[in-house]
Amino acid sequence: MSSATSYQLLIDVSQPVRCRVGRLGAFDFPAGRYVYSGSAKSGLEARIARHLRLDKALRWHIDHLLRKPGVAVVQVIRSRRAECALNRAVTGRVLVPGFGASDCRAACGCAPEVPRLRPAGMPCIAGRDARRRMRAWATAGTRTPIVSRGRCGERLRCALWVPDAQCGGMADSERARSWQYATQGARQSEAREAERRSGPMGCSALRVVVMGGSLGGLSAALFLREAGCEVSVFERSRTPLAGRGAGIALNPASVRYFTLRGTIAVEAISMATRRVRYVGEDGGSAAEIAVPYRFGSYDVLYRSLMDAFGPAGYHLGRTIVGFEEDAAGVTVRTADGGAERCDLLVCADGVRSTARTWLAPDAQPQYAGYVAWRGTLSEREIDPRTFDLLRDTIAYRLMPDSHMLIYPIPEVGASLGDVERCVNWLWYRNVPRGPAFDALMTDQDGNVRDVSLGPGTVRPQNVAALKRDAAVRLPQWLADAIGRTASPFIQAIMDCDVRRMATGRVALIGDGAFVARPHAAAGTAKAAEDAWQLGLALRAAGGDVSAALRDWEPRQLSSAARSSSATARPGAACKAAHGRSARRSRSGSTRRATA
Repeated sequence: MSSATSYQLLIDVSQPVRCRVGRLGAFDFPAGRYVYSGSAKSGLEARIARHLRLDKALRWHIDHLLRKPGVAVVQVIRSRRAECALNRAVTGRVLVPGFGASDCRAACGCAPEVPRLRPAGMPCIAGRDARRRMRAWATAGTRTPIVSRGRCGERLRCALWVPDAQCGGMADSERARSWQYATQGARQSEAREAERRSGPMGCSALRVVVMGGSLGGLSAALFLREAGCEVSVFERSRTPLAGRGAGIALNPASVRYFTLRGTIAVEAISMATRRVRYVGEDGGSAAEIAVPYRFGSYDVLYRSLMDAFGPAGYHLGRTIVGFEEDAAGVTVRTADGGAERCDLLVCADGVRSTARTWLAPDAQPQYAGYVAWRGTLSEREIDPRTFDLLRDTIAYRLMPDSHMLIYPIPEVGASLGDVERCVNWLWYRNVPRGPAFDALMTDQDGNVRDVSLGPGTVRPQNVAALKRDAAVRLPQWLADAIGRTASPFIQAIMDCDVRRMATGRVALIGDGAFVARPHAAAGTAKAAEDAWQLGLALRAAGGDVSAALRDWEPRQLSSAARSSSATARPGAACKAAHGRSARRSRSGSTRRATA
């Protein structure tokens, strides 16, 4: 969107934050979703890229907020509209007056046409008096919002808002493009940043082994190869990993490799939605919010990354069983008796990480108390009316102790150009640890799995019970989608974090370190972001592995902790409902403890 002149950052504040900004004093931000509006007459993408960086001077008000733990930009919207007009369109209220609006004089939050944004009896503040009154307001600790107005300047102009309904006032034509977040136009800025941080020496002499060949491992391999390293990927599976996943909400980090290089048009391997629809008990729309997403699938991303990396350095059936490290490097041992020497071992072996048991034996995944049933249907398999409902929509059905979502995804055929439209559904259900969980996670061969059961491995009696429950608990068209799914599969929801992501010349990335719940689509993105940042750190350190990991680890630990905290919140209500249900069951209630 090259003609855009303004933008909005959607910012998630996962916990209350106090932010001190020079003479303005301290500002308190309650947990919630905020919108920050800005513009640039030139260099818009560089401005956006700067907002997203952590290593920067604290020049603007917003810089002070974005550096706080638990604060993250989750979406970027570009627009051709004037900045103040864009800000007025947001449905919300000013919670932190004056913050990010030091030179705004355009009545962005207190124009007569939006009087509800200004408290009754509170006059607007204009000119130089605004800052004096803002400081007085902050010092006095009053909670009454005050909004400044006047002429727009060229820097930060508009106030920070909390939207009532995910920026519901935004025009669909603008929001439909916001899935791009900070990727499409920002690739030149990120490339320049990589050059700036590349350091005086290259990494061409470094040999890297990546443990795990799924999405995170492939991302690491590509970014480290781009940094100049010689990279080999060791994947324990003897067969390619295609067909092992379902829908994925695309995050800018997940597709950064493609957007930086322009090798694949992201639109060609994904599907867009423009709204979220909440489904009522009768199956109709209880509410709708204009929020854009773009969805891909595991298969499409895996095959795209594999095509980019190539088969030469990708070794199937090579299981790493241990390593020895010395001052000069790492010797990797494989199950076939082989040994590989490398300068850096990157462990991207997922939720059930073997490497994590070596490096952090006390940090193992803990079951969160509920599972996600999942399934995928092609356009041919689903009722045409259902597919029409989901053509540009993600649908949610919220229940007291559970929720379900369904959305369109692409599925790749014989080649990446052969993409079929499908739908992906997830139903989160409480299952207490113990006999019920073990019975559910026992596969058709009688083996109890701890994390997941793939398509075709769930026992028929459990699939039949799921479909019976769907017919009772869900609206007809959602129950029909589950009923038509031949091979639903199960993902047990896990939590895990580590205190260290790097030890010597060994690094843990993605789910191999922190296991994020799937509610914010952060797992794939987190691994890709870890990989990208590791490549930058190696360049900045001139190929010095130890120095690069010392620089890389604290930033990624902080980022992963914020992500884990944010993704745990949507599941908390479901887990709490399970606890209430179980307590009622023990006290004689007939309500089932498993949703």
